[in-house]
Amino acid sequence: MIQEDKLDKALISIATEHGKLVEILKKSLLMGQLGFLKAGETLLTIKSKKTYIGEDLAHEWTWAQFCSRPDLPIPGSTPQSRRRTADSLIRIFKVFIEKLDRMDTDIAPIGWTKLDIIAPLCAKAKTEDEIQDWLGKAADLTVQDLILAVKGKDKEIGDKLDCKHENEVLFWKCPGCGARSSKPMCVKHSHWKIKVIRDEKK
Repeated sequence: MIQEDKLDKALISIATEHGKLVEILKKSLLMGQLGFLKAGETLLTIKSKKTYIGEDLAHEWTWAQFCSRPDLPIPGSTPQSRRRTADSLIRIFKVFIEKLDRMDTDIAPIGWTKLDIIAPLCAKAKTEDEIQDWLGKAADLTVQDLILAVKGKDKEIGDKLDCKHENEVLFWKCPGCGARSSKPMCVKHSHWKIKVIRDEKK
């Protein structure tokens, strides 16, 4: 009984400490997330005012060249992807801060990747409920599921991506090891056939 009490107290202590640490983590991550909104605002100013031409007065300087500066920590492994990221940050700022007048602390935790996915839908939304619905989905879903929701407009899973399912592929899947094959792997596996939808348009 004494040992159980000690164990309970230890677990409560761990849970309490963990709760505090999670709150600290959330605040730390939020501070980092707020940065992408400020970055979007600054990038918008630089691009709209074309201040990047001041990079090198002896040579013509472009927006793409500016985004490729090695000292700018813009995410992306290529010059093209870095420019796309910069344009995405600008789009997020214009849609959610300028157009929709959202508080940065409300949307920052969603992250710029998911906000960029729903930005066109929120910009075209006709009602506040529609905007809130997409913001809620972005907050709750993974990036992959959010993409499916956007492309499928919340259709049933089998109807997503506007696919006619003309190219269905049958697989065998072992629930034990997770192995998959287009043919039975053995007698034991032969009855674990599942249907996988493949969109040939992608």
